[in-house]
Amino acid sequence: MKENQFLFKFWYATIPIFAFLIVLLFVITNPISKEEITINLIIIFAFFILYFSICFQFKLESTKIFYRLFPFGWKFKCLSFDEVEYYTITEYNFFTYGGLGKKINFTGATAYVVSGNKAFTFYLKNGKRLVLSIVDFKKAKEIIGIDKYREEILNS
Repeated sequence: MKENQFLFKFWYATIPIFAFLIVLLFVITNPISKEEITINLIIIFAFFILYFSICFQFKLESTKIFYRLFPFGWKFKCLSFDEVEYYTITEYNFFTYGGLGKKINFTGATAYVVSGNKAFTFYLKNGKRLVLSIVDFKKAKEIIGIDKYREEILNS
């Protein structure tokens, strides 16, 4: 099973467009040279390209998970199910992990949260946690299996 999750959503596009309008307003109200305008436009264009190309990809096999957050990670990272003590399926929202993208906290948890509202939380044997957002979690749960699955009661 393969899944690609893009950060771009229509309403997320308002953030860089709003930033572009602020810079454009600054350029109009403050006289600057053509070189400075060109540099500002190149930086804004590069930001747009980067923002719209962010994609969380993972491949799920019967014994391993390969994942990466493109364009920040060019190589896939590998998680073998032998390293997993157990896993849970959790629900999250935009603020659960502090936004979208790759997040690392001091408790040893690394979260790759891009799309959807459900995630696999893998509790590893070394004490760390890995959180991967997923859209088609039912199919993924069938592939991973239920031998390491634990039901977790969520505090609402």
